Amino acid sequence: NNKLTAPMIVGIRIEGLPGATLDMDGMDHIDLAPQERIKLLARVQIPSVQEDHKEKEDHKGKEDHEGK
Repeated sequence: NNKLTAPMIVGIRIEGLPGATLDMDGMDHIDLAPQERIKLLARVQIPSVQEDHKEKEDHKGKEDHEGK
């Protein structure tokens, strides 16, 4: 809700959730006119502990194979 008398740009993000992704259907930045109101649907995908551990193991195995 833009309660100002001037237009504004609103950006939406998430912080503090490692590996999480925010899906706003392309509306992560929104231009709001004065007194304009909008409702948004946001989806946050958070990898499970098992998935995060598996990705680290897969990456480590790839580095070992490549000789890094």
